[in-house]
Amino acid sequence: MNELAIKSWGNSAGMRLPVALLQQLGVKVGDTLSAKVNNGVLELRKVVPKPSYKLDDLLAEMPDDIATLPEWDAMADSGKEKDI
Repeated sequence: MNELAIKSWGNSAGMRLPVALLQQLGVKVGDTLSAKVNNGVLELRKVVPKPSYKLDDLLAEMPDDIATLPEWDAMADSGKEKDI
């Protein structure tokens, strides 16, 4: 078990995490952790960023022979489409 000293850091407090602990968490300097206290235990978890997508990239991946519905634009509204 690692014992970590809490030190003053400006108006906050901080502690240094040993490299071995970072490796066990699968994180590196610059990564983000989420912190939660559960029954008096501090839990740290690596924050996995959600992937971001660009519409142009997604459309470029679509097959050329994708099925289409030619009547789509002529269909009547069925919800709140008119309100948009």
